[in-house]
Amino acid sequence: MYKMILKVLLAVSLIVSWGFIDGVQAKEKNPCAAKNPCGMKNPCATAGVLVCPVDVRQEVCHFNVDGISHFKEGHWDVAAKHFSDAVKADPNFAEAHYNLAICLDKQGKHAEATEHFKMALKHGAKNEMIQKSEILKAHLGKHPCGMKNPCGKK
Repeated sequence: MYKMILKVLLAVSLIVSWGFIDGVQAKEKNPCAAKNPCGMKNPCATAGVLVCPVDVRQEVCHFNVDGISHFKEGHWDVAAKHFSDAVKADPNFAEAHYNLAICLDKQGKHAEATEHFKMALKHGAKNEMIQKSEILKAHLGKHPCGMKNPCGKK
C-alpha cells in the first residue's frame, strides 16, 4: 500500500515539475525540459535550494527556511515570496538569490531567474555549490558546451 502511494506521489511531482498542470503546459516553454545537445545531463533538473550560511542573521535566515519548506512542497510562488523577503532583508545573501532564481526558473520566469543567478554568483564567491551550479552556468551562458542560456529565454 505504501509503495503504491509513493509511486503516485512521485508521478504527480514529476508531472508538476515538468510544467504540466491538468494537462496544460506552462506558458513559457522551458528549453531545459529536453536533453542538452552537448550530451550533458539536464542542468535544470537537479537544482536544489541552499541553506543559510553561518554568517547570515537569524531573522534573515528565517525567510530562507520558510522558503525551503514551501519549495519542498512544490509551492514555487510562495517559496519565491519568502526568498524575495530574504533578499530584501539582506541584498548580499547569495543563497537567497540562488534559491529565488531556482523558484523563478520553476515558474517559467527565466529572465528574472537569470538576474538573480547573476547576484548569487556575485555575492556567493565562497560558496562552491553556487560557483559550480549547472543551472546557474546554463542561465548565464557559461555552460561548458557553449550553449547560450539553455534554461531560459531573454
